[in-house]
Amino acid sequence: MGSRHGLRGPDTIPPVAPYATDEDIEAVLTTTKTWAVVGCSPSPYRDSHRIARLLQDEGYTVLPVNPNVDEALGVPCHPTLEAAAAAAGGAIDVVDIFRRPVKAGPHVDEAIAIGAQAVWLQLGVIDDAAAERARAAGLRVVMDHCPAIELPRLRRREQSQATGPSGRHQPGGPRARGSGVLRRSAAEHQHRRMSGP
Repeated sequence: MGSRHGLRGPDTIPPVAPYATDEDIEAVLTTTKTWAVVGCSPSPYRDSHRIARLLQDEGYTVLPVNPNVDEALGVPCHPTLEAAAAAAGGAIDVVDIFRRPVKAGPHVDEAIAIGAQAVWLQLGVIDDAAAERARAAGLRVVMDHCPAIELPRLRRREQSQATGPSGRHQPGGPRARGSGVLRRSAAEHQHRRMSGP
């Protein structure tokens, strides 16, 4: 029987949580302010830079983390998450990780240690064990997703909820939260896989 872990029988595969739920994605995007972007590049041609810039443009405070860079996005770049947390007075809400999957786990553990509210692992960055550690510590986890895809999707969902099935605006209606796993379309699967240094 096939699985995302490879061709192994179902009895050998421990149950894992979904990569992200609608509720977690919405909460991370709408209730947080300060994001540390691990692996942020100073090059505008790198995905880490492009997404960090998008987050800035959306109004989030972005703290770049890269030990090989002094500055990115016009602000100081921090060598570690701990240093970024100290610079922010300890208030880092989300740790956004642009590293290869084999290097992501330690940064998830650092996010737990600094008291972050959530970790966001970018497209192609999948570490189930690290994600489970974060959830066990009380963090929200979004894995194998990208804010550049999820922010527009959230806006479309909110607009749909505001207008209702008739297409007319429904004033005063409650803002419903999704409960299922977001499924990327085939086109979105073509979105370039993101990896950091």
